[in-house]
Amino acid sequence: MSAGALTFLFDVKSPHAYLALQPTLEMLDELSQEVDWEPLLVAPQERAQKPPVDGDRGAHHRWHRAAYRVRDLRRYALARGFAEDCFSDARLFDCGAAREAAAGILWCQIHEPRQIRQVVSGLFERFWRDSLDLNSASDVDTAMNEIVGAEIGFKNHVAEAMTMLDTQQAQLREAGCFDVPGYLLADEVYYGRQHLPVVKWLLQGGSGHSPAWGRYQE
Repeated sequence: MSAGALTFLFDVKSPHAYLALQPTLEMLDELSQEVDWEPLLVAPQERAQKPPVDGDRGAHHRWHRAAYRVRDLRRYALARGFAEDCFSDARLFDCGAAREAAAGILWCQIHEPRQIRQVVSGLFERFWRDSLDLNSASDVDTAMNEIVGAEIGFKNHVAEAMTMLDTQQAQLREAGCFDVPGYLLADEVYYGRQHLPVVKWLLQGGSGHSPAWGRYQE
């Protein structure tokens, strides 16, 4: 991680990170704020498995919670104008680990740092609105090259990028980072796009009442 003022933790396969992407970009543009883009791999969305009628109460509660979370995601997708199949089962549950996409992003940070925002946004859009395979180094390489408009050499250095990814993931875990979207600011992590008003307030100096309940200590 760099020592920048704000770090955005994300996973391209995370629907929650995708929903947070556009409002995060809007905040960054409004404040002319630089950000450190850090991929953080998390488990795919949990698939709801309906228990048998005679299943125990806990199993039924878990099924209802998982099913609700998926319905909630799809409601937000429709509200944001996404295609009806944007949050399809294939993308939500069968997307794999997406290590190649994360490694590609780290490679881009080094070799095309001025275009890292465009690459991150482009990979998000290509996966959720199209059919990008986040687990294919070749597909990720092709997508990044098209976004950047030049060859950045990821496909020839996948093993090296994967080693970088393992080191970076270990550093994030040691720092206590565990979910996405996350906003790391002044050694505090705020998980979820619902914290964007507070993150924005803190970036603007944190004076007066915070947009959350209560007050933040100086």
